Amino acid sequence: MKQTLTSFIILALATTCCGKHSCGTPLPSLSLRIVNGHHAKAAEWPWHAVILHKKSKLEPFTYACGGSLIHKRYVLTTAHCTCNDGTGNQLAKQNLRVQLGVQRLDEVTEQDRQYAVEEVHTVGEDGSYAGLKNDIALLKLRTKVEITRYVLPVCLPGRDVMDGEMGTVVGFGLTEDDEVSTGLKAAPMPMVEMGQCLRSDRTGWGEMLDEGLFCAGHRNGTTVCNGDSGGGLVVRRGGSWQLGGMVSFGLDRKPGDSRCRPDGFGAFTRVFKYMGWIQQAIATSMSYKSASELQPGVISGESYHFGTGPFSHLQYHNVPQLLPEKYYFSLRFKTSFPEGVLFYAENPDFTNFIALFLHDGILYHGFDFGLGGIALASTRRYDDGKWHSVIFARYRNTGTLVIDGEEEARGRTDGSKVTLNVTAPLFVGGVSEEYMDRLANSLHVEVAFLKQNTFDGCISDILMFEIPLGPPSNATQTISCSAQISSDVFFDKGGGYVLLHNKFVLDSEFAIGMSFKPRSPSGTLFSLFGTRGYFMLELTNGNISYVVKNGVHRSSKTYQPVGENLFEERWHIMAVTIEDHTLFHTVTVQLNGFFKLTFETFPFIPKDTSVSLYLGENPYKQNIANRNHHHHKLARPGPTPEGLLPVVVGRVLPPPTTLLVFILPSLETP
Repeated sequence: MKQTLTSFIILALATTCCGKHSCGTPLPSLSLRIVNGHHAKAAEWPWHAVILHKKSKLEPFTYACGGSLIHKRYVLTTAHCTCNDGTGNQLAKQNLRVQLGVQRLDEVTEQDRQYAVEEVHTVGEDGSYAGLKNDIALLKLRTKVEITRYVLPVCLPGRDVMDGEMGTVVGFGLTEDDEVSTGLKAAPMPMVEMGQCLRSDRTGWGEMLDEGLFCAGHRNGTTVCNGDSGGGLVVRRGGSWQLGGMVSFGLDRKPGDSRCRPDGFGAFTRVFKYMGWIQQAIATSMSYKSASELQPGVISGESYHFGTGPFSHLQYHNVPQLLPEKYYFSLRFKTSFPEGVLFYAENPDFTNFIALFLHDGILYHGFDFGLGGIALASTRRYDDGKWHSVIFARYRNTGTLVIDGEEEARGRTDGSKVTLNVTAPLFVGGVSEEYMDRLANSLHVEVAFLKQNTFDGCISDILMFEIPLGPPSNATQTISCSAQISSDVFFDKGGGYVLLHNKFVLDSEFAIGMSFKPRSPSGTLFSLFGTRGYFMLELTNGNISYVVKNGVHRSSKTYQPVGENLFEERWHIMAVTIEDHTLFHTVTVQLNGFFKLTFETFPFIPKDTSVSLYLGENPYKQNIANRNHHHHKLARPGPTPEGLLPVVVGRVLPPPTTLLVFILPSLETP
């Protein structure tokens, strides 16, 4: 015998989410009106940094290069921009300054901010810089910058630049008159295939290009020039600007003339190649010992909705090696359900792990060195359907859980071990099927429990050491998340149910309404479920049917909706009322305002006994032991299709609820 498990989607209105301070997203409109090196508007490129040098204690700081703010404490520039241009030696950190919010070099405005440099990181093992290979440097500022409309980090790249892709270069370079520009300028430039760059001047480019560089430019008089070094080449992707490259060098006009060639290409440091190095350098230099030092980074704007199918998760492979003594992760999440794994990472022998998970609405940060782990618990529930920011971090054997800016838990493991070794992949929102047994072992729960209680909600702004992890290597059963996710839910084709209202007494009249769109001709719409009986309304091969049972009798019947074609994949409006006449119940079904069906059944719920209202499969039909659980299998929030009429569930269910039901393809099971 086969049983048809039909699934539904209950949807509510959703809008697009946008973070207050997303990287690479200036507050003013960014229509690209600046071409051929024209002056930039104020706050149009708020991540552009000015690198200042002084060569001796007696000299003032003067303009040297450009750079890009990528973090509240870090600026990315080229390595040669940290060197004395006369000797080639790296400048001491006290002889470097970073200025942000600058629009003109000949004016000081109230939005200008100057910062001392605390650390200088370069790729060379000894901190040296040789030639133009590995032309990249990371400057750690002594204090965190204040994020304003004039000062905002740019996003790091989610992928490498491509030939032909258009970018925009920003800087204070030389003008057409070979004078340093006093105003910030910007110009669009396409990435150029390396062969084209070499063919333009084999002698000039032949020995200078390597895999860490790429070419860009027009050869039309607009190019990068002296003074542009270190400035960013940004590309517009997914609504934000990403740092694709940094100005490294251009060819001289002629031997002995250091001025740049106006009709030549420019060479740019390929930022994506150094992403692992950037993240590792930030992780190495960051330290914290108190909760006051734990602050979320500028958000990335990426947002994912989990629970849209089996083993819903993100997987990150392209991440730097985690430091054994510390980690620092942060994310934002929103869910209405009490269970689920938000983050998981482990080592290959399964002895060390990091986990962030919900259980009974409480958020836990767990980690294990292999000698016995610890789980730090929040002080209250977080399955309230609201957005929350969370930081879960560890230094040596002490872990911290910070939620919405408040430290909720801190604790340390027993023993002397202080190093924890986990490797990629990192999992967010769940794990893949092959990792399910390992996750269950780490959390000391049954695999079946994890499969029935996957994370159902939204996660955004996933950061490691305050830097976005970037695009996932793999995204399984996820969709883009919305700012407003309803408490209503929908089911995938794996079946399941939602307990919409638990244990209420039926009035003399009960009413429920819904919009549904059949993608399968059969499936259960809803059921009223008591201890001694139940009522189920279903679609059966495109017809309307019911099943009713009390302690003595069971009955079922199917009706053909004359004039209505329920095989059509379109939205239908249905209203159902059940009237109690003591000796019998009268059921009325109205479909699309035209078809009306009325039938009588024996009483299926004794008077003054409670019933529960379920959407989807009847729990007894599914043989689910815990029938009071409000989230089973693949139930999850979802957005609302436009143009549907609101339908109210009857007056016995305060407050009224709008239901929009989506029937997905049924699944035949033995």
